[in-house]
Amino acid sequence: MVGFDETGTRIAGRTCWVHTACTKSLTLYLLHAKRGMEAFEAMGVLPHFGGIAVHDGWKPYKTYAGAVHALCNAHHLRELAAVVENAPVGRPETWADDLAGLLVDTWDEIKDIRAAHAHGTGFTVDALESLAARYDEVIAAGRNLHPSRAPGTPRLKRAKAANLLDRLDAERDQVLRFAFDWRVPFDNNISEQAIRMAKIQQKVSGGWRTAQGAERFFAVRGYLSTAAKQGKNLLDTITRLFDGRGAWIPTPA
Repeated sequence: MVGFDETGTRIAGRTCWVHTACTKSLTLYLLHAKRGMEAFEAMGVLPHFGGIAVHDGWKPYKTYAGAVHALCNAHHLRELAAVVENAPVGRPETWADDLAGLLVDTWDEIKDIRAAHAHGTGFTVDALESLAARYDEVIAAGRNLHPSRAPGTPRLKRAKAANLLDRLDAERDQVLRFAFDWRVPFDNNISEQAIRMAKIQQKVSGGWRTAQGAERFFAVRGYLSTAAKQGKNLLDTITRLFDGRGAWIPTPA
């Protein structure tokens, strides 16, 4: 299982993209001028990946059919909260609040089962059917406010709430992957933590003056992040690069 994420940054006065692919034991960064598939191909992970890919709802990730895709529900919770907060007066978006509650409650139940039974690996078939039925009910309630666009009708601009509902309806398998396969995390926190370092650096310095400096920063950052994940002392890991002992080589996933 690999988490994927990307964020924009400034390098030599231009917008570039920091991409990351992360597991529990490895961190890889790539700097690229593009955000989408051209960068994914250059990184060389997602195009050849056949496992579970965890990411946000950005469409280019989903073009790689060789992977099993799982969507980050932390993103969904933020989007659902925005729908509730921005609902017109007298027309509450209760479906969004209900769906957020369903996702959180399901994740809490998984954590409770794991805490009580260390070897718990999944819900019963009845529990999964009940979850899927409840999800369908909430989506149906949302359709009362935001009907599906009829086939063949013009693609008119729709409200953000309607677009979100469309996505959560069409991609329910990826939204609920964490409940049907307990190897899958609820969110993409592992990759967002890696990306957070790029945002902190940008806030502190405003970006990088040269592409070479940025590439060196992320090469070092990825190496040390991987070392930390594999339980290595970071000072010793970086020191041995210069004292003749040779570089520490990460253990493959």
